[in-house]
Formats: sequence, C-alpha cells, structure tokens
Amino acid sequence: MNKHAVLSFAALVSLCVGVMFGQSTLTDSEVNRAIAQSQGRQGRIGLVLIDKQTGLLSAMACPTCAVSGYVIHVYTPEQWIRQMAAHAHSELLPFTASDVTREMRQRMLHVVAMPSTPAYLNGNGFGMASGVHRIVLTDTTRQTIIQPQVLGNGTVQTNSALRSMEYSTAHGAFLMSDVAALQESDPKQEFFIAVTGDRQNKFFRVKQRFFKQLFD
Repeated sequence: MNKHAVLSFAALVSLCVGVMFGQSTLTDSEVNRAIAQSQGRQGRIGLVLIDKQTGLLSAMACPTCAVSGYVIHVYTPEQWIRQMAAHAHSELLPFTASDVTREMRQRMLHVVAMPSTPAYLNGNGFGMASGVHRIVLTDTTRQTIIQPQVLGNGTVQTNSALRSMEYSTAHGAFLMSDVAALQESDPKQEFFIAVTGDRQNKFFRVKQRFFKQLFD
C-alpha cells in the first residue's frame, strides 16, 4: 500500500507568541556564519532520534500493526538558522540575515517531534498510531522538568488510495541556559527529551555520543 506524508514545514516550525526577548541572542557574526554553513550540499543538520523500539514491537504485534514510532529533530540555535536557510535554498528562495527574526536569534534548543504514523491505514494501524501533544526536557532522574518557552503544533497527513489520516506534530523551544543546567546535574552531561502524545509518552535520552552531532 502506498503511503506518503504531506508535511507543511512552515506549520511545523511556526513560533507561538510570548517568546521571552530578554534572553541572550545570537550575534550578527554567528547568524552570518550559520547562513554561510547552509550553502552547498547539505548533510543532516542537528540530531535526529527515532523510537525504533515502538516500531519493532508494533510490527511484531500483528502483520498490519506496524507504526513508525516518534521521530524528533533537535537543533541548537545556530543549527536552527542553518535549517531554515537550507530549506529556503531548497525552495529556490533567498535567505539572508534580514530574514532571521528576533525569535530565531534567541539562544534556544529547538525540538520538532513527528508523530508515530501507521504503515497500514487500517484499524490496526490507526489503533497503534499516536499524534504528538507536548515536548519537555528532564534530567536523567526525571525529577526536574523543563517546560518549553515556546510550544506550537502542526499536522502531517498520511494517505493511501482509499484513506487518509491527520496526526499532530509539535515544536518546542527551550532556553539553552536550562539545557546547560540539566547537563550540569548529570556526570555524563546527558538529559532526556520527553514527548507526550495520544497513546504514548516517550523519553529520548540525549547521550554523550550524540553531542558531536548536536553541539557542533
């Protein structure tokens, strides 16, 4: 069965009002460097984590129960601008420092969470799938919870010849100072990104081995 996701990038990354402007922002040189790094052939920007366990267990449950598991994309402030610029370039749109908004300059960790969508658009697949509600950060003991400064929701749509279904996505932005505080609480500087959704909550551990991809 053919399936494809119709994804509005703008819906995923749109910021809610209420961003705290009093925090430190990226300098002009940092912004210009991030835009320059977006030019040319691009590899993966930021960190991508996939809930492979849910995908595996759902596929084992029955032949038509398989779901993707949540997928999260994590960006530092500079990587967020690089991603915006790279997307603009892929659409043959101009992108310069003047396109970088005050919100985009905030020193925030951005997390985009994608839903757990079904491989088969049937009752079994719909029953196992899960849209995304919220994103929070926690320390490795899961006792300290950091709420996003910005939280927005969008949708993606899965389609087949006969059926379609929409699932919610989420974009959360967290102060880098809060991220640093969580890291300081752990000997390995690791922390969790937690995703809540319709049918499942999932904790993604940001491990030391991911730091090179994320904090480049």
